[in-house]
Amino acid sequence: MTNENLLVRVLGSCETMANASVICTDKTGTLTQNVMTVVAGSVGIHAKFVRSLDENSSRTNAETLSSASGSEVDRKHPEDFSIDQARLNEVLPAELRDLINEAIAVNSTAYEDNDPMTGQSIFVGSKTEAALLQFVKELNWRDAREMRNSAGVVQNIPSLSDRKVTGVVIKRPDGGYRAYFKGPSEILAKDSTKHIVVRENGNYNHGIEVEEIDELSRENINWTIIFYCNEMLHAISFAYRDFDSWPPEGVVRLDSIKDLTLITTIALEDPLREGARDAVLNCQRAGVHVKMCTGDHVLTARSIAMKCGIFTPGGIIMEGPVFRALDQADMFEILPRLQVLARSSPGDKKILVETLQEIGEIVGVTGDGTDDGPPLKTANVGFSLGIAGTEVAKEASDITLMDNNFASIVKAIMYGRCVNDAVRKFLQFQFSTMITVVVITFVSSLANSPALSPVQLLWISIIMDAFAALALATDPASEVLLNRRPYDYMKTAPLFTVEMYKMILLQSAYQITITLVFYFLGLQILGFENNTENDAIVKTLVFNVLVFALIFNSVNCRRLDSQLNIFEGIFRNRYFIAITLIGMF
Repeated sequence: MTNENLLVRVLGSCETMANASVICTDKTGTLTQNVMTVVAGSVGIHAKFVRSLDENSSRTNAETLSSASGSEVDRKHPEDFSIDQARLNEVLPAELRDLINEAIAVNSTAYEDNDPMTGQSIFVGSKTEAALLQFVKELNWRDAREMRNSAGVVQNIPSLSDRKVTGVVIKRPDGGYRAYFKGPSEILAKDSTKHIVVRENGNYNHGIEVEEIDELSRENINWTIIFYCNEMLHAISFAYRDFDSWPPEGVVRLDSIKDLTLITTIALEDPLREGARDAVLNCQRAGVHVKMCTGDHVLTARSIAMKCGIFTPGGIIMEGPVFRALDQADMFEILPRLQVLARSSPGDKKILVETLQEIGEIVGVTGDGTDDGPPLKTANVGFSLGIAGTEVAKEASDITLMDNNFASIVKAIMYGRCVNDAVRKFLQFQFSTMITVVVITFVSSLANSPALSPVQLLWISIIMDAFAALALATDPASEVLLNRRPYDYMKTAPLFTVEMYKMILLQSAYQITITLVFYFLGLQILGFENNTENDAIVKTLVFNVLVFALIFNSVNCRRLDSQLNIFEGIFRNRYFIAITLIGMF
């Protein structure tokens, strides 16, 4: 693609964003920093660990409860206990540490390498997997690469459905096979019938102990997952199941194997980007509705959406599978209030975009993955992420966000409106000038002789029009442009608004009137006699009056709304002042 075509494509996309009414944004990397860190978790169901427990005691749900009077009351799950993340080695037996390490290592493609810029050791790959490997490294467990290479991987189990559960099968040294699974906590917890036993005193009868998940344990697991989600943490779980042979008989879908043993639930934090909330509020101020599409748990999505200002009273949060099962009439009914789509896939995002377009909305979409290509292509304007985005996503999009920041989308809206307004300002000025010059030339030619000579017409057409257009096109973009709603939600919105028609007619009438008055009554106004020399003076006066009327019109065209302060922000545009002075002198 040539630079000229690229410029046209970007400017066209920005201009489309000027009238965008909906932005469907993902969460990770756009609203958040995409810097994952393990900050809490639960080994088995009772050991609740927290990074820097003394400073972050609110991130554990194993503390003793207190009544309203301040006295302690019995905990519903008395075997739960809190521990600092750095002290996990004190309560976990070696066999259990190796089990967790192996589950994380084989379910990861991230690896450790040296940063070519700083020379420091970093993990390269998925941010989530890198955070898990960093968690293992901080605990001084066996190197993940060595663990992965010695595991004897037999088969990788990709996510074959929207469950988002992946797995790896290894051959055990003592015979048989073990399948490790990684995925959303609520899904793996539902598929698990046993859990790892962890005791606070560190006393174990033998190796790894497991227990059946009873009703109270099931409640504890669900309570913990909900707790992490409400803390805006991304909860993922690891589980396993042993087999005598592989592949197992009678299993059709490998990613939906049941009767698992729950190993651990790990909560990762991805902090919000600084200014994300302000950017969302600016979008809403500009009349653009923001809808968040994420694969996270519905409660995590709700917490983040509330903190960002996306989820507001009266809004609707829905999960992807529920949304895609709706018929078209129900979709049309809930879309105006749908603000968060949790546990959603790129296919759900594409359905959302297409449905929004069917009701006449102009839609912008953000995406970073290969499977985000269809929704990015379907949207009126697609934004890919320059840092974490794949080449497929970048090719399918119209604009690439080099900083992965949602605030950049707000800038695209602002600059899009600036470009849109520049075109409208120029057209308003050009049409009013053209009408004025044509009418003056026609009327004066019928009455006596043309009021403007060919040289003067050439000066107005080339010098005045070109300079005025350049002056109007140099008004900088500012957040003031976000204080109005889009001109029209429909893509068929007219280029000329009612206000523009009014200004064109009024300015043309004013310029025509004042110019013809000086043309026909100039001698009387100046008190000159009717002769050839004085006629030339009158024509010079008419030309200067018209030029200054056009200069005043260029200042007046800086505003497209009905506000009276036409000089607002004029001193921020030095080019406009300089070009106006050149036109005057």
